[in-house]
Amino acid sequence: MPRTKTIIDALRDPQLLGALPAFRDLSTWAAWLVFLKAFYGLMLDAAELALFRERTGRQVAATLKPLRL
Repeated sequence: MPRTKTIIDALRDPQLLGALPAFRDLSTWAAWLVFLKAFYGLMLDAAELALFRERTGRQVAATLKPLRL
């Protein structure tokens, strides 16, 4: 079964959104990637959680288990 892609995977994939010039270098998109991960309920690593807390003032980000289709 193929792995379900997340919005982050799509942004990094050169066959999908990663092909667009704006998304070829995501090094300056750290805050936006954290926002997207939080919005879609994806897991945040320690550095992302720290950025999430700093920018939102919230201590906990909701997470969801990935859907298996």
